[in-house]
Amino acid sequence: MKRYTIFLILSTIFTSINCVAMSPNVLFIVADDLNDWVEPLGGHPDAQTPNISHLASLGVTFTNAHSPVPVCNPARTAAITGLSPLRSGVMTNTQTPMRNYINSNVETLFQYFSSHGYYMAGQGKFLHLPSDDLAEPWNEFGVSNDRGEPLQTPGHGITELIEAYNASFDWGVSNDQDSIWGDYMKASFAENFLRKNHTQPFFLALGFNLPHLPWYVPQADWNAIGPKPSLPTYLAFDRDDMPLKAVKFDVKAHPIIAGAGKWQEAVQAYLAAIRFMDHQVGRTIAALEASPYLNNTIIIFWSDHGYHLGEKGAWLKLTPWEESTRIPMFVVAPGVSIPGGVSGESVSLLDIYPTLIELAGLPAKNSLDGTSLVPLITDPINATQLPTHNAVSSLKHANTLRTTNWRYSHWFFGGEELYDHQNDPNEHVNLALDPAYAAIKESLSEQLAASILPRGDTDGNGEVNFLDILLLQRHLTGLVDLEYSQQFRADVYPHSTSRDGNLDLRDLILMEAMVLK
Repeated sequence: MKRYTIFLILSTIFTSINCVAMSPNVLFIVADDLNDWVEPLGGHPDAQTPNISHLASLGVTFTNAHSPVPVCNPARTAAITGLSPLRSGVMTNTQTPMRNYINSNVETLFQYFSSHGYYMAGQGKFLHLPSDDLAEPWNEFGVSNDRGEPLQTPGHGITELIEAYNASFDWGVSNDQDSIWGDYMKASFAENFLRKNHTQPFFLALGFNLPHLPWYVPQADWNAIGPKPSLPTYLAFDRDDMPLKAVKFDVKAHPIIAGAGKWQEAVQAYLAAIRFMDHQVGRTIAALEASPYLNNTIIIFWSDHGYHLGEKGAWLKLTPWEESTRIPMFVVAPGVSIPGGVSGESVSLLDIYPTLIELAGLPAKNSLDGTSLVPLITDPINATQLPTHNAVSSLKHANTLRTTNWRYSHWFFGGEELYDHQNDPNEHVNLALDPAYAAIKESLSEQLAASILPRGDTDGNGEVNFLDILLLQRHLTGLVDLEYSQQFRADVYPHSTSRDGNLDLRDLILMEAMVLK
C-alpha cells in the first residue's frame, strides 16, 4: 500500500512537471497611446507599420477593440487585473500606486501566470508607474524609458502649448542613435532573451513607450513620413449636435496647434513615432521567428487606448469617441488562431486576461469581468460560443457603449450621443435626438445599463444594500471627494434612476426602491 501511495505521488509530480513543460509561452506586447492609424486597421493613409501588418497576418486582428477607460492608469489597471474600472474604482491617473486602490486579494495577470509555473521576464511599461511594474513577480525585469532628446526644446517651438499643458506635449527630431531610445532597448532585451535556452514556459512582456508624448523621433523616421501627411477629418461644426458638456470638452489644444500652423507637423511626428515603434516590434517578431519557440508561443499585441490628433477638434485621449477608445489588438495562437483572420466583434482590454488563460490551458478565473475571445480566435467569422459582447468605456464624465454597428454614449449631468458606424464611421451625425432612432437608442441604453451591472453596488461587496444608499447619499451631499466618487455616479447611471439628466434626491429614492424590491 505504501509503495502504491508513493507511486501515485511521484506520478502526479511528473505529470504536473510535464504539463508545465508543454504549456505555451506568451509574448505580451503593449504600445502606449497607439490609436487605430496602423495599417491593419486602415486608420491613416500615411502610416508605415509593415511589422505590425506582418504580426497581424500571423493571427487574428480585432478591428473593433476598445479600451475600458481611455486614459493610461485605469486602462492598464483594467487589462492587468481583469477588473472593470467600475468595479475596481480606478478611474484616473492619480490613483497610484495601483495597490492602494484595488482590493488586496486581486491577482494580476502576471501573478497568475507566475503562480502557474511561468518564468516571468519583462522590460518597459505595463502599469502606470514603474513602482507598480516592479512590484509584480518578475524573474527578470528592466525599465527603459529613455526617449532621445530633440535638437531644441520645445521641439515644436509652441511655447503657448507647453504653458497650457506641460513640457511633455512636445515633438521634434532627435540626433541621437536609435539605441538611445528605451523602445530600442526593449527589443534588444527580447532578442537576447529569445536566443537563450528556456526549460520552463516563459511569459515575455514588452511595454513600448511610443507613440506616447513627447514625440522625439530619429531623423530617418521623420524623413520617411515626410512634411505633408494627410490631416484627420475635421468639421468645424462637428460638435454642434452634441450635449453641452461634450461641446465644451477638450477644446484648448486644437486652436493653439492649428493656429501655429503646426497641425501637419504634429501628425508627422506621431506617425514617425509609430514607425519607430513598429520597427522594434519587427525586431522582436523576427527574433521569435528565428528561435525554436515560434510554434509554441502565443503573441498578443495591444494598446492602452486610442488618441485624438484633431478629430472633432480634440487632442490626446479621455473622450467617449472612436479615436479615443478604439485600439489595435492582435492575437496569434499557434494551432488555434486563423492566420490573417479578422473579427469585427466589439471586444475590450478586459478580455485579454481570460483569453490568455484559456489559450495557455490554465484554470479559468470566475472573478474576471472580461470574456475569453478564444471562439473568435478559432473562427473569427462564425464563432457561436461567444455570448452577446459589447465594449464599454467609462470616464469621469460619460459611459459609452460600442457594438458592432453602433456607439451610444451617456454623459453625466445629461446628454446622449448615438452614432451609426455603418454609415457614419467618423461619428459626425449625432442621432440621439432623432425620433426615428428612439427605439435603437433605448435598446442601446438598456444594453449599456446591463453591461455595467452591478451598478448599485457602490461599496463593491457584491450586493446592493443600505450601505450603497449611504455612500450615494454622501456623494449627493458633497461629503465624498469628487475624484473618488465618480464610480458612484457611474454605478447609478443610466438605469434605476429618473433619467432626467440630473443626479438628485429623486434618483436616491429610486435607488432605495431598487434595494427594497
